[in-house]
Amino acid sequence: MLPNPFIMYKLDKFLTPELLLTATGQQRVKRYPGLGNILAGYKRRLSETCVMTSIPNNVSFLPGPSDTEAKLRQLPSYIFNDETFTQEVTFSMGDYYRVTWNIEKAKEIIKRDNILAEEFNCEFISQDIDFSSVETERLKFASTNKDPIIVVDYHITNNSTGGLIVVDGNHRVVSRTLRGVKAIKGYKLNRDQQFEALADEFDKCIYKIHSNIHYIMDYMIGRESSSEYTFSPEV
Repeated sequence: MLPNPFIMYKLDKFLTPELLLTATGQQRVKRYPGLGNILAGYKRRLSETCVMTSIPNNVSFLPGPSDTEAKLRQLPSYIFNDETFTQEVTFSMGDYYRVTWNIEKAKEIIKRDNILAEEFNCEFISQDIDFSSVETERLKFASTNKDPIIVVDYHITNNSTGGLIVVDGNHRVVSRTLRGVKAIKGYKLNRDQQFEALADEFDKCIYKIHSNIHYIMDYMIGRESSSEYTFSPEV
C-alpha cells in the first residue's frame, strides 16, 4: 500500500493542447472545438477532487525538481482502512497519474453481480506486474492461496495485457508464474464494474478525463464521426 499522503498525479504536459495533438504520433485531420478550455477545466477539476495536504517530516518520497507541479493526495480514512490497490498510469512525455480501487467494494460487486471465476494465463496476466514490488516472504503463502484473483478491465491504458490489471492477487500470480503454472482462476470486472469499484471521487474523475481524452484524440485523427464525449466534458 502506498504511504498516506502520496503523490497522485503529474499531468501538466498531458493536459496541454500542443502536446496532446502530437501524442498519437499520427496525422491530425481536424481540430477539436474548445480543446484548450476543456483541458484547463480538467486541470481545475483534478485540483478540486485531489485533497491537498502538507508533506509530513517523516515521509521520504519528496518530489524532485521535475515534480514541482505534482499533486499530493490524502486518502479518506474510510478508504485507507480498507484494502486498496493503486496502479500508476504513465505517458511518454513523463507525466503520470495513480488510480486506486477499493478491493472490498470490488468483492461486493462480484457477489452482487454473481460474477463467475474464469481462467487467466499466468504468463500473460503477469506481464504488467512489477516483480520488484513483490514481497518475497509473501510468495510462499500466496502459492497455496487458492482464492480467485480480481482483474479489472481498465481499457484506456496501453499496457501489455490489453488493459487488464490485477488489483487483488499479484503475489498469487507471481508465485504461480515463477513455478511454471499455466493458469489461475480469477474474477474480471468489466468497464462499468471497475468504475464502480474505484476508490473515491478523484479516481472516478481521472478515469473520466482519460476516457474523454482518448475520444478526443481519436476524433482528431479521424477515427470518430462525431464529437460527443464518452462522459460529459465537466466530468
